[in-house]
Amino acid sequence: GKPGLFESNDVLGAVKRPSYAHTPESDSVPGPLPPGPVPKPDARAFCLTPEIRASFHPRMLLVLEMQQAFGLRREEALKLVPLTADKGRYLVLESGWCFRGKPRLVPIRTPEQRAILNVARAQPGVSLSAYWGNYKKAVNAYERICAKAGLTGCNGLRIHYAQARYAELTGFAAP
Repeated sequence: GKPGLFESNDVLGAVKRPSYAHTPESDSVPGPLPPGPVPKPDARAFCLTPEIRASFHPRMLLVLEMQQAFGLRREEALKLVPLTADKGRYLVLESGWCFRGKPRLVPIRTPEQRAILNVARAQPGVSLSAYWGNYKKAVNAYERICAKAGLTGCNGLRIHYAQARYAELTGFAAP
C-alpha cells in the first residue's frame, strides 16, 4: 500500500480487539464469546398456540405447521408437494417453490417434523395449495385467514424456527 495514505490505529487511538480467527492449534469449536449485552428474542417470532390453531381451517393450519416445523416461507409451504419433496432425511425444495428460484434442502431432524410431514403426505391433491384450486387463490385465503386470526403475517413462524435452530447449533440464544 501507499505509506501515509491512512492514519495508523495507534495514531487514531483504536483499541486492539482480540482475534477469534481459526489457528491450527485451536479446536474447530470457538471459545466463549466476549462479554456483552444479552440478546433479546425477536419480537416478531411466535409459535402456534391452541388459540391460534382454533381459528384456522385445518388445511391452512397444516401449511402453518409446515412453516413452523421446517422454517418454510409462505410460498414454499403452499407450493410444497410433500410426496415429491420428502426424501427421507431431507425435504428437497424445488427451484419453482423457493425464493429467487434457488432450490434448497431442509433437514428432517425431529419426530415432530416427520409426523407433520406424514400428515401433509396423506392430504389429497398434489401441493398443499391444491385445496384452493391454485396458488393465487391459496395466497388470498392465507392472507384472509391470517388477518381474521389477528396475524398480519406468519413470517414469525419462520423467525421462531431460525432462532431455535441457531440455539440448537451454537448453544447460544439467537442474536
